[in-house]
Amino acid sequence: MHSYKFVATSKGFSVLNNGSETPVINQNGSLNGSLVIDSSVTTAKLANHAVTSAKIADSSVTSAKIADSSVTSAKIADSSVTTAKLANHAVTSAKLDETTIQYAEVTISSANITGTEVGQLGHSGGVVLVADPGATKVVELISAVLIYDYATAAYTGGGNLTININGGNALTGAVAKADSIGASTDKIVQFVPLATAGIVLTANKGLNLVAATAFTQPGDAAGVVRVKVAYRVHTHGLA
Repeated sequence: MHSYKFVATSKGFSVLNNGSETPVINQNGSLNGSLVIDSSVTTAKLANHAVTSAKIADSSVTSAKIADSSVTSAKIADSSVTTAKLANHAVTSAKLDETTIQYAEVTISSANITGTEVGQLGHSGGVVLVADPGATKVVELISAVLIYDYATAAYTGGGNLTININGGNALTGAVAKADSIGASTDKIVQFVPLATAGIVLTANKGLNLVAATAFTQPGDAAGVVRVKVAYRVHTHGLA
């Protein structure tokens, strides 16, 4: 039978269970980070300006502790989030408000480079880089870099590559196949805007990598593609 007691110690506040002491609140008033259930800290649980530097133990804020999109400006006291409070790589794109710059990395395997099914590069719709954001939102492309990791042999066929609105027009200028998937060596290339004129965006449409012509497998081509995309999501507010 379990016997729980709450005890004050020289180190803070602990729970005593059958002689086993578990620290809950540290001496400085901060929570013991290891006892916080993953994704349990949501916006509704935090009073405005409640998250101060003194409440956060160094390196205790990890990605798993924060529910997606829950950290809003109103919940954080000014100047309270310092570098020391964040565990390395804890702030991922999913944790940020969608109106900030987001980051996605998509890897395209050899099979998906030459495949022609929906979602593969050989299909007319191409490979999804950023998913459709929702009916009231548009995606703004900030930048994109393609890394082609050549292996064994070059792909045959193929055409120029562009980043398009999902199911729609190109947002970037074309990257020649010789500078990307058709090359016989590693390649790194940056996509640039299609033109200096304004580009009409489409609601609820993400971003796709599209090839003008499908690449084909000569027999032993094994290269892969990694596309790194920076983007932002806007709520358009239209009826």
